[in-house]
Amino acid sequence: MARRLGVALHTVFLGNGDCPPVLDDISLETGGLRFCGRPLAGGGLRLEER
Repeated sequence: MARRLGVALHTVFLGNGDCPPVLDDISLETGGLRFCGRPLAGGGLRLEER
């Protein structure tokens, strides 16, 4: 439905470990971007495009 409407869904995975494949599928199918947020040792979060 998102593709039909011309909507790109961007996904963000927060945490350690692997990003669930369904988030990649959603972003790739709609032309959206994929991001990953990882906790930093001293606190805070590092956000990066995947």
